[in-house]
Amino acid sequence: MYNKPLFGSQNWSLFGMNLSVYLYGICIVVGILLCLLAYLKMTKDSKMSYKAQSFYFNVAFFAIVLGFGSAALFQAFYNWRATGSWEWKGITFIGGLIGGIAVFVAAYFLFAKPSNKRWFHLVLEIAPSCILIAHAFGRLGCFFAGCCYGAKTDSFLGIGGAMSPDAATRYPTQLIEAIYCFVLFAVTVFMFYKKIRFTMPVYLGTYGVARILIELMRDDYRGTFLFGLSPSTFWAIMMILAAGAMVFLYIKLGRGEKLDALIEQSKAGTLPVIEKETDLSLFDKGFKAVMLKINGGKKEKAAETAVKKDTPEKPEADKKEESEEKKD
Repeated sequence: MYNKPLFGSQNWSLFGMNLSVYLYGICIVVGILLCLLAYLKMTKDSKMSYKAQSFYFNVAFFAIVLGFGSAALFQAFYNWRATGSWEWKGITFIGGLIGGIAVFVAAYFLFAKPSNKRWFHLVLEIAPSCILIAHAFGRLGCFFAGCCYGAKTDSFLGIGGAMSPDAATRYPTQLIEAIYCFVLFAVTVFMFYKKIRFTMPVYLGTYGVARILIELMRDDYRGTFLFGLSPSTFWAIMMILAAGAMVFLYIKLGRGEKLDALIEQSKAGTLPVIEKETDLSLFDKGFKAVMLKINGGKKEKAAETAVKKDTPEKPEADKKEESEEKKD
């Protein structure tokens, strides 16, 4: 409800970029910082190896950056469907979530080594809490910015003021979603520390249902996507279906028990060393192949030469015996 700059003015700019500071931006920054702190706290408590913790932290950083780009791209696509013109105006949470997930999947298959891959299920258990705390503060930012507003209402739930373009009394859908995210954040953290290994499907399923209900109260038109549904409603249904599939797979594969065993091994310092020269990520294998091609196999030839130099010459008598054995 306060969409004016806290610092500077709306005329402050550099290279065409507005430099004034809004509550919306502050909420986004606070949410991202708390997201990363939650990741570090929960991975540390789980005794995740330092290399894996560092690897997934870097992946999370790039997922956040590229996620914002994905959020803008999805919103521009929705704007085009609604108005017929491509406008880079606004961002959408689910578009950012899809982009962030794509970054994690790509990092897992292209860059992760076996010692990092074995911790991926732990990251899946931690990710909902990290996403939810960032999302909650993001929705508070939406409330202050006056976007993502609800329909007009005479209900006691209605709030007037600058939370929408016309300052009418509306459902505070931004606050409703923020409160829901804070509550679900607490639930997923509780589940994590109680070793209830279903945080991701619980997040996807319950948020999907909540988002569909919130969409019924929203009034900011964003066009239709598929089957006459709003974009967020469509993706919320996909989240619910994904949650059901994950529950089935978790039970079928026993992922919770395997993760608990991994954590106990890490706490006891008995994690098996599985890093080998042959167990490289796809990226490492490709990079190694390219470098070998560039160097023309010089390193291998040099190594073979060094081995030959270090190998003592066989006596002449031994060489004659070997040649006679070959003849026989």
